[in-house]
Amino acid sequence: MPGPSYRRPEGVLFREVEGTGLVVHLDRERYYGLDGIAVDMYRLLTTHTLDGAFSVVSGRYDVGDSRLQRDLYAFAARLEEAGLLEIAEGQP
Repeated sequence: MPGPSYRRPEGVLFREVEGTGLVVHLDRERYYGLDGIAVDMYRLLTTHTLDGAFSVVSGRYDVGDSRLQRDLYAFAARLEEAGLLEIAEGQP
């Protein structure tokens, strides 16, 4: 299985400004700043499966696969916990 597919939940806004990102959770009245790499990962997580995002990111950054996988999967889990990502319909 290629890992879950994510989407941005309703009430969560994302904007990219000059290489940085801002994610706003309207219901929780919280906002989060993302650096350039986190913006790239967030965008990929909303357009690919988790494993697909890993494949794309591994080709872009010079980092070992085990560390990248650990960091990307932890990032996705933190985003999900904060309500900034949710598993897309039809996913387990």
